[in-house]
Amino acid sequence: MKAGFKSQCVPDYRLLTEAQIKELHRATVDLLWNTGVKVLNAEALELLENAGCRVVADHIVKIPGGLVEESIASAPSSVRVYNRKGDPAMELGGTNVCFGIAEDRLGLDVIHEVGPGGNYLAHEQTLKYCREEHWTPQLINRQSPEMWEKMGGQKYHEKVVEKALDILASHQPDRLSEEEVERLDAIIEKSADRLKREQLSV
Repeated sequence: MKAGFKSQCVPDYRLLTEAQIKELHRATVDLLWNTGVKVLNAEALELLENAGCRVVADHIVKIPGGLVEESIASAPSSVRVYNRKGDPAMELGGTNVCFGIAEDRLGLDVIHEVGPGGNYLAHEQTLKYCREEHWTPQLINRQSPEMWEKMGGQKYHEKVVEKALDILASHQPDRLSEEEVERLDAIIEKSADRLKREQLSV
């Protein structure tokens, strides 16, 4: 085999055919409306009812097929996952295959370079990623009891509440693009029209 060869082929692994997926989807939509699901949380019941679901006896919620299709259509096609430092780590969606470790951190080239019996700790890659991956928690206290008391003795739940209030006061979310705003407006308008039709038909 040629040394240094790297395949760019990503296999497409599927357990169900397209026809089977559609059949399963139809059966699920039918189940959600005709049988329904039990929801025990009062706030969730109210949200579902306001969205157009039918709440019947014993906390059973029947979800109309139109709402299911609308929710699927409005869901993002991909989700970006961030690491604990806040940097983008992977994109979940499409045919992407994601594993828990990046190729540069796996260090196959370093394994071949150092070899059996070599000193990985002395390698530049180990030093680089050791510094990057070392993480010090901001909320959990790792100090000794004496030092903790000397620093004020703030309890964990107090730090969590303080941090949450700080985030709520200072966080500025990213602005939606014009395209995203237009899509949301279209969904709201469509939902309002459907709700009016349902109210008129009652």
